Amino acid sequence: MFLNSESCFRTFVPTFMKHCLDTRKKLKALYAETKNPSIKFEEQAAKILANGGYGSTGSETFPYYRKCVAFSITAAGRYALSVMNSIYNDLHIKVILGDTDSSFGVAEPLCTLKVESEVVSAININLESRGYNY
Repeated sequence: MFLNSESCFRTFVPTFMKHCLDTRKKLKALYAETKNPSIKFEEQAAKILANGGYGSTGSETFPYYRKCVAFSITAAGRYALSVMNSIYNDLHIKVILGDTDSSFGVAEPLCTLKVESEVVSAININLESRGYNY
């Protein structure tokens, strides 16, 4: 029995994406403990697979193309960037460069690590409080 496009989209695609994200999360934690470069490569591979999966939903040639899914992913990314930039602003960090998935800011050199920790913590708390699980 073959799955049609709709049933596959509702089962395989979310299951695959969850697997990629769960694997990445585990590998990130393992790398933090071991600092083993091969684990870092595996974590990056899981990240690329997840990003490719998200991106493919916005391609009209992808069998499981869903414009609404691609739109939602893009909107969530824009929201995360706006949260990050707002936190930068609150911490008096000047944003010098931005992209679709990142922002770079400048802070006083002596407090960079402290600021980085504060930014990451604030972003995680903000996104988790809104139900984003990444």
